Amino acid sequence: MKKLIYLTIMLVFLYTVSAQNFEINLINYEPETGNARIQVINTANTDFHDLKMEIDNIAEIPLADTFKTGLSFSTFQVISPGSHEITLTTKEGITFTKKLYFSPSEKQIEQEVEKQKQILEQQKQTKQQLPIKTNKTNYKYIYSILAIIAIIIFYIIYKRFRK
Repeated sequence: MKKLIYLTIMLVFLYTVSAQNFEINLINYEPETGNARIQVINTANTDFHDLKMEIDNIAEIPLADTFKTGLSFSTFQVISPGSHEITLTTKEGITFTKKLYFSPSEKQIEQEVEKQKQILEQQKQTKQQLPIKTNKTNYKYIYSILAIIAIIIFYIIYKRFRK
């Protein structure tokens, strides 16, 4: 029984590994312009028709009418820096999704760091400009509570001496 379970698990694992029909690679990316060169490879043993690509589920871009087995091609897209989900779909109903990260340039990172520094500096300045609140307790309530307690104590003492 255990062997049957292990065999089933192995078959499912092999099926999922072999189910990867495409490979998507980022070949080149220029963060200043946003130009990206993305490579798509057909790793399956079959040809696919009407291959389309979507970036972050925004717009379908037709790539190839027939994508033969073992072939690869590159596509050029304009993509902003950050993490983006690339999805390939075919007429046969095959869907493959991969997340690619497009890093910003050094200049863009420096600009972001400067912007964050300015925001932190503004927050510090606003905190310094706020008036300092002193903890002013209303002493009337404290004195009235103490007076009530004193009256109760004097009443108890008065009752004891009266006996």
